Amino acid sequence: CHRSGLKNSAFNLAAMLMRPENRSQIDEKYRKKIEAIVRKPQKGRGEEEEERSPCPYCGESDIVGTTLQCHKCQRQLPYCIASGRHIVSNDVTFCPECEFPALRSELTKFADDGEGCPMCGSDIKAEQLTVAGDWQAKIEAHLSD
Repeated sequence: CHRSGLKNSAFNLAAMLMRPENRSQIDEKYRKKIEAIVRKPQKGRGEEEEERSPCPYCGESDIVGTTLQCHKCQRQLPYCIASGRHIVSNDVTFCPECEFPALRSELTKFADDGEGCPMCGSDIKAEQLTVAGDWQAKIEAHLSD
């Protein structure tokens, strides 16, 4: 939430996670980041207006990026493992290891920062991330497995 500009949501969820009944269940490596969000809330914690993008299937609906179902064609939309937003047909790539879909522009940021895949943790290089032209067939094949 915090990375995607939903600072108010990030604060509320972080505060819930830091309650005594939930705190012991959080891995130590994430606890410090969550505590920082609760201790130092952003000034003007308002939500940024969410980006809108077309449905990757029908292309006609202008839908909020975090919506995972198109209201026009009624299809479930694949989400990006790097941003949590639905994918856009002209910017789809796949992790070379786990083959989960991502927005190439977002996953490239992870690679450039030296971070691994957010889903499987494998090291990725920006050169490995190419725009997938056959993304629909690849996703359908994974769903049928």
